[in-house]
Amino acid sequence: MKPISMIIFLAFATLTVKTQDKFFQSEKLTKLWETPKELQIPESVCYDLTNQVIYVSNINGKPTEKDGNGFISLLSLDCKITELKWISGLNAPKGMGIFKNKLYVTDIDRVAVIDIKTRAIERFFEFSGAKFLNDIAIDIYGTVYISDNVANRLYRIFEGKAELWLEDMQLINPNGLFIEKDELMVGCNEIMMVNILDKRILPWLENTGGIDGLKALGDGRYVFSDWKGSVYLIDEDRQIEKILDTSAVGMNAADIEILLEKNIIYVPTFSGNQVIAYQLK
Repeated sequence: MKPISMIIFLAFATLTVKTQDKFFQSEKLTKLWETPKELQIPESVCYDLTNQVIYVSNINGKPTEKDGNGFISLLSLDCKITELKWISGLNAPKGMGIFKNKLYVTDIDRVAVIDIKTRAIERFFEFSGAKFLNDIAIDIYGTVYISDNVANRLYRIFEGKAELWLEDMQLINPNGLFIEKDELMVGCNEIMMVNILDKRILPWLENTGGIDGLKALGDGRYVFSDWKGSVYLIDEDRQIEKILDTSAVGMNAADIEILLEKNIIYVPTFSGNQVIAYQLK
C-alpha cells in the first residue's frame, strides 16, 4: 500500500495531465476575457471600426430553421454584452459584413441589411436557389459576396440586385471569405483564390480542412478557424500553425473576427454561448 502522500501526489499529477489534455493554447495567444454564457448559439463576430463596437450573430435555434428567433447582439470592445438583442426578427443569422454604416447579415436564403444608425432592418435580399448562406465579404466598392456552404455557390449583391455570381466544381462547401485586393479568398477544404474581375480560380493553400472564419492580419499572415474548435495561423510562407484547439471539450470556434490595432482575435464558441477574446503576440 502506497503512503497517503504518494497517493495524493499521483492523483494530483493525473488530474493535472487530464486538465492539460483538454485543450491546446499556443504561447502566442493570451486569453483576455470572455462574455457571460448569455449568447444563444453565437456564429459570427463583426468589428465595427467606426462605432467601436462588436456585433454577434445568434442563431438561437437550428441553423436551417426559419423560426424568427435569430438576433444580433452588441458587445463592447472588452467583450461586455451591452445589448443582448440589439436586432431581432431574424431566422438563423450567420456571417456579417459592414459597408457605409450598413450591416449585412446572411440569414439562410436571404441577406438582411441593417441600418446601424436607425438600429432597424432596412430590407432583405432574397436569393433564389440558396440553401445555406454562410459568410460575407464586401469589397471597397460595396459589392457583397456570399458563400453558400451547401449549394456550392457564391452569390453577390451588385448594384442593388441579388444574383448568383459563381458556381464551379472546384468550390466544395465554400464558407469563410476574405477579399484581398482583386482576389476573393474562399475557404473550402483548402483556400482558393477567385479573381473578382474574370472569376479565374486558383488554389492558394491546400489541406487546410474546413474553414469557417478567415481573416488577414495585415502583415502577410492570416488566421482561420475550423468550427470544430481550432484556430490556425498562416505565416508569410504559407505555413500553417495551430494556435488554439478546444475541440476536446466540445467548444467550437465559429466565424472569428480580428481587431487589427491590437491583434485581438474574437472567437464565437457556438454551442458554448459566449465569445472569447485572445491576444496574438
